[in-house]
Amino acid sequence: MLRTVKSVSISLAVAAVLILGADFVLTKLGMGPEYFKIEGIRNGRTATIVTHPIYHHDLMPDVDGWFDWGNGPTRMCTNRFGFRISCADRDETPRKIYDLAFIGDSFTEGVGSSYEDSFVGRYAQKHPEISVANLGVSTYSPTICYRKVRFLLDDGFTFKHVVVLPDISDITDEAAAYMLDPRTGNVVAKVNQPERKDKTVGDARKMVYRIRDTLNESFRLTNFLVKRLRKYFFPKKDTPGIDIVYPRSAWTYDPEADGHGTAGVAGGIAQALESMGKLKRLLDEHNIPMTVVVYPWPDQLAHDKPDHLGMTLWRDFCAREHCVGFIDANRLFFEQVGQLGLRPAVQRYYIQGDVHFNAEGNKLVFDAIDAGLAP
Repeated sequence: MLRTVKSVSISLAVAAVLILGADFVLTKLGMGPEYFKIEGIRNGRTATIVTHPIYHHDLMPDVDGWFDWGNGPTRMCTNRFGFRISCADRDETPRKIYDLAFIGDSFTEGVGSSYEDSFVGRYAQKHPEISVANLGVSTYSPTICYRKVRFLLDDGFTFKHVVVLPDISDITDEAAAYMLDPRTGNVVAKVNQPERKDKTVGDARKMVYRIRDTLNESFRLTNFLVKRLRKYFFPKKDTPGIDIVYPRSAWTYDPEADGHGTAGVAGGIAQALESMGKLKRLLDEHNIPMTVVVYPWPDQLAHDKPDHLGMTLWRDFCAREHCVGFIDANRLFFEQVGQLGLRPAVQRYYIQGDVHFNAEGNKLVFDAIDAGLAP
């Protein structure tokens, strides 16, 4: 019996080594999942993020790849400036003059959705006579938005109208993640964040991530198979905001929510308002009108009311600062909750097990923007 177990174990070990060895060689030869006519997937979305010396981070320029997010892989393309674009437009010469620019975080970037399904892409498709730039990147906040727009204007870009989409998570990011360096005026990471007190733990976690990413990129066929099996046998069944609470979005109804760094909710709000004010004044100096658009996370639908702090904060800001427009896409989602019920509405408009919009959620935001933007 022991001899049989040992023999089987050795056979399985040899088979595993041969399979991984073949996968490694095929991956290095560029024969990943896409070579065999199945969707090629890089490891998550972080593969496209690069650091930026002025405004902290941006999308990598000239990207064309498949990325695993939410319920499946999506194709993502950027131009040479790092703006997300339709993959059908990759051969077009990038411009520096745009009629309309959208800026915000991952929701604006459109993670988990094709460009055509994102609300920015939908707007661009419906209005082909308008040149549209998507400046959104994951974890952007008002501080980064201000500094990036300032950088682009200094670099010769022209925008006739800028649409800013502050996210619910921006307050957490302003409180705990980003600040303007008082010496240079550039965006830098905040230090002494409570979430990262133990530097050794932080470094160890980074090392684990580096090892994981290296393995995933070196054994792409195995990575593809493992992800598919995991999704089949262990599908995400949780509904964010209903079954679990996200501290990054709980601040609108729970001031004691964790994850706000040393500044706390009040400090995050103050910094967000200050940076948004700088952006508004910058645009005013260039005679560029600004519109602000708000939308909810599932948490707001489950635990808050339509006029929650994440909406009224920016509605009141626009009233004070005389934005050319304020669009409350937030109310459309609450209306759907009233019509469908909480869980069906969240499942209809958000990626399963994720806080980002699916195609239907993006369309709902697009509907609000298309109806609310001044011609």
